Amino acid sequence: MEQFFNDVLKEITAGNPLELVEIINSDSSTPRTEGAVMAVDRNKKIWGTIGGGEIEFIAINESVDFIKNEISTQKKYALNNEIHSVNKTNMICGGNVLLKFTFLKNNQESIDYIDSLSKKLKDNSRYFIFGAGHVSLALSKILSFQGLNVVIYDDRKDLANHSRYEDKIKIFTKEFDELDRVLDINENDYVVVMTNGHTNDYITVKKVLSKFNPYYIGCIGSEKKTKVLKQMLLDDGLDKNKISKIHAPIGIRIGAESVEEIAISIAAELILYRAIKENRRKILSNKSIFGRLDEYKV
Repeated sequence: MEQFFNDVLKEITAGNPLELVEIINSDSSTPRTEGAVMAVDRNKKIWGTIGGGEIEFIAINESVDFIKNEISTQKKYALNNEIHSVNKTNMICGGNVLLKFTFLKNNQESIDYIDSLSKKLKDNSRYFIFGAGHVSLALSKILSFQGLNVVIYDDRKDLANHSRYEDKIKIFTKEFDELDRVLDINENDYVVVMTNGHTNDYITVKKVLSKFNPYYIGCIGSEKKTKVLKQMLLDDGLDKNKISKIHAPIGIRIGAESVEEIAISIAAELILYRAIKENRRKILSNKSIFGRLDEYKV
C-alpha cells in the first residue's frame, strides 16, 4: 500500500493527473470491500485495483472522462442483473458498491489528500519472524510482497543478513534470550516463531509472552512439540490465558510439505487473522474459511 501511494504521488508531481477510485461502501457479494483503491491516468494506465472485472473496467473508463473535466464524485453500482438501480452492471456477484472518484493533480490539496488517505489505510503492524532458516526466508518474501513490515530476529549472522533478505526488512542478530531487551512488540504486531531448535523456540515464546502482548503469536512444529512446549510454559508459571494465545502447529492445513508450501500455509493463516482483526465483511458474514476454521487448521 505504501508503494501505491508513493507511485500516485510521483505521477501527479510529474504533471500526470490521475483519478483516484476508492470503495467506500459495499454490501453482499463484491470482489473487494471498503479500503480498496485504484488510480487511473488519462491513458487508462492503472495502479492498484478495486477487484477487477466489469466494475473495474467501468470505473477506468469513467475515470478517463472525469480526468478530462477534473471531476470528483461518487457513484453507486449494482453488481447483478436483478437490481434495477443506478449504474447497473452485468456482473452476477449480487452486491452493491459505492465508489468515490477523486481528481488529483499537482497541487497541495491533492498531496494532502493522498497523505491523509495513506495514513488511514496503512497497516502499522509488524511481522516478527524469529529464525532465519529456509521457511523464514520464503515467508519473508510472501509478506514483503504484500507490502507488510517484516522484522527478522536470529543469532546467526551468516543467515540473518541482507544478502539473503530484502533491504527493506529490519534484521536483529542477537541471542534469543536478549529479545525482551532488544525489541518492543505491541498489541498490533504478529509473531512467528521458527528458530533452529526447540530450546530457542521455547525461549522465544516465553520471552515474548512474559513481556509483550502481540495480537498474534504462532510457532512452527508438530502437535507433540506443541504439547511439550505448552506444558513447559505452564510448569514455568506462565499464565494459562497467555499460553492459550499460541497458534501451534502454525499454518492452515493444506497438505504443505515443501518449504514454499509451508510458508504459504503460514502466510494464509496470518491473512486470516488479519482479516478477523480488521472485521472484514467477508469474515463477519461467515462466507470464508473462518466459518470452517476447524476443518482447515492443524
